[in-house]
Amino acid sequence: MTTRMHIAMLSIHSSPLGKLGARDTGGMSVYVRELGRRLGEKGHRVDIFTARTIPEKQHSLWLAEGVRLIHIGESLADSNEGFADGVIDWNTLASWIEQFRLAQEIGYSLIHSNYWLSGVLGVQLATTWNCPHVMTFHTLAHAKKESSAGHEEHEQRLAAEKNLTQNCTTVLAPTRIELNRLFGINGKKTTRIRMLGCGVDLERFRPLPSVEENFAKNSIDLLFVGRFDAMKGLPDLLQSLAFLKRENIELCLGLIGGDGTGSPVWHELSHQAEALELADNVVFYGRVAHELLPKYYNSATVVVLPSHYESFGLVTLEALACGIPVAATRVGIAADVIIPGVNGYLAEPQEPESLAKAIISTLTLAAVTSSSKIRQTVGGYGWQNVADELEGVYYNNLNTFHI
Repeated sequence: MTTRMHIAMLSIHSSPLGKLGARDTGGMSVYVRELGRRLGEKGHRVDIFTARTIPEKQHSLWLAEGVRLIHIGESLADSNEGFADGVIDWNTLASWIEQFRLAQEIGYSLIHSNYWLSGVLGVQLATTWNCPHVMTFHTLAHAKKESSAGHEEHEQRLAAEKNLTQNCTTVLAPTRIELNRLFGINGKKTTRIRMLGCGVDLERFRPLPSVEENFAKNSIDLLFVGRFDAMKGLPDLLQSLAFLKRENIELCLGLIGGDGTGSPVWHELSHQAEALELADNVVFYGRVAHELLPKYYNSATVVVLPSHYESFGLVTLEALACGIPVAATRVGIAADVIIPGVNGYLAEPQEPESLAKAIISTLTLAAVTSSSKIRQTVGGYGWQNVADELEGVYYNNLNTFHI
């Protein structure tokens, strides 16, 4: 008989209901939401704890059958309880969750922490509850330092990542690149660190024969989707467009994401586009709801990901599932899933001319390759497959934890 688990999933700094493309909301929110839902469909109970509130400020709400989102003390948003000068009081948060557990008379089977902040909290709870602790980092400070000269990271985070990598029951790496990074942080290879990537909703993200709401098929040459973060490499992408324009190749770029037209990053990118004489070539769409993204992907000829670093890069899978080829830097899942000449081309990070060449090659590919052929390359990445594998990881943790 299959054991039904009650899972405490921690996503402390970012809610799975957050607006994608904002500073703290990206692929991790999709990961937590989608895996929680599919684990619920399997008959498990999932409680997702987050310190972010939604406009209704409900204490808890059901996201799906068996899946509950719980705000850790509604007062966190109002009075910064648990937070002081940007420093998290993990003892306060752990105490709140423990009080909640006792009041609800819950015995959690295991903890799955997402991001290092949740991991630190998860260590305290796992010790109290004497249960396995599964860790997914989503981004690594160690990798950011390696990937960008001059990038600063707090020593507290670096130390926490090392401690979590060495001591969690299981650490999940989303790509081969990240797996090797985690082995390096750990100091040696170990079966505790294993691969388990993200997925894509293959029903939502698919080729569309026509695009609604005045979007014409392939009306955008290039499309970027993601946070306007330094690691995403948007200045490099603009430099690539300028390089192509000097070669008399003029392209239209659509940008989805960011924190709005009043944000400093938006102003910086706008000024850079003007300085490069690209103001007429770049369209800012702002944030777009996740369920609306397929029409934007389908309106593009090529999706471009110029990142310096990605722990995974969910946009790559979403674009390919829509049958749109991808020009990406050799980071994250792109390094694993992009097959040159089949579904896109790869470029070297922080090399605008290399990215420009990848863009041209991918545009050529888009003209001669069917969307169905491109989509086939990610057919095994459905969220259900990932959830099945994650369930196996959980059971393995339960079976070996007390040995």
